Amino acid sequence: MKKGTPCEICKDCISKYKCPRCEILYCSVKCFKTHKELPCVKIIKNVTAPKTEPLNICMELPGNDDTIPQERLQLLEKSGAIVALLKNPHLRQLLTDLDCSTQKENLIGNLMKEPIFVEFADKCLESVQSE
Repeated sequence: MKKGTPCEICKDCISKYKCPRCEILYCSVKCFKTHKELPCVKIIKNVTAPKTEPLNICMELPGNDDTIPQERLQLLEKSGAIVALLKNPHLRQLLTDLDCSTQKENLIGNLMKEPIFVEFADKCLESVQSE
C-alpha cells in the first residue's frame, strides 16, 4: 500500500510536489499543468478569523421569499461531506478570497467554474434543503 498524501489533481498517485503559490499537492508535471489551467490563488498565511458568536437569524435568499432557519444552517457543520471538502486547501483559499472580496457577485460567477467550489455549493444546498 502506498504511503503519503495523494495528488490533489489526479487522486491516483502520491504527491511529491506542492504549488508554490496555492500549496496544492501534485505528483507530476502533467498534474501541475492541469492545475495551472485553473486560477491559482496565493495562500495568505498566519491570518486567523476572529471568533464570533453564531447569529440567531435566518439567512434570506436573494430573489425570492425563502429563508433558511438557523437550525437548518447548523446542519452544515454536521455534514461529513462538507467537512471533508473543507479539508481541501484550495477550496479553503477560494472561500477566504470570496469572504474578503469587495466584488462577491463577480467572483462567485468565476468560482462556479471551479469544480471543487461547485461540489461544495451543491453539498451545502443538499444539507439545508427541506426534506
